Amino acid sequence: MKFFIGVLVFAALSLVTISAIPPWRQSVRSLFLSNKREILAKVTTPLTMKEETYLILKIRQKDQVFVEVFKQTDPQAEAVFVTRIDLADRNDAFFNFRGQATNLAVSDIDQDGVQEILIPAYDQDMTARLNIYKFDTATNTFNRMNSN
Repeated sequence: MKFFIGVLVFAALSLVTISAIPPWRQSVRSLFLSNKREILAKVTTPLTMKEETYLILKIRQKDQVFVEVFKQTDPQAEAVFVTRIDLADRNDAFFNFRGQATNLAVSDIDQDGVQEILIPAYDQDMTARLNIYKFDTATNTFNRMNSN
């Protein structure tokens, strides 16, 4: 019985030590996280008035959430990678957009003829954030619109 209690005390102290030291905690956590890519959401839409269609994917891999954008000029051709948008927030979120719950949306919120990507997420404190990225037609890049 004393041996069993000793093992439990040792295990408890080990867990406390590992959780208190960030590099150790991250190493143990990475052992249990899958490296598999999981597609959380998908939107296919033109971002501008041009005929080009964009495929936008919200993806989770390990403890990271990001968005990848692909351009498809011809429906028969393979989509071409445009960019990856890394989010500072690590947790997927949903928001009510035009009466429907979604975790990825595209809308022309500033009425300039170019669609913006709306990406809800939770930060590490579980505070909701709405990340908005605007497509810059001159440079073919996406720029963050909000500062939250």
